[in-house]
Amino acid sequence: MEFFATCLYLILMSTLTMLTGTLKLTMSWFLTLSVVVQTREREREKEKSML
Repeated sequence: MEFFATCLYLILMSTLTMLTGTLKLTMSWFLTLSVVVQTREREREKEKSML
């Protein structure tokens, strides 16, 4: 019984770790994407002001 509980706990913890890792990855990916979009918007504004 104890062994089973330990296995269950380990599985739960690894799943949580994976989920948080994926969450962090997704967050950093979204942040990078927004930065890229902002940079492109600024460059477009520069081009407009030059014309």
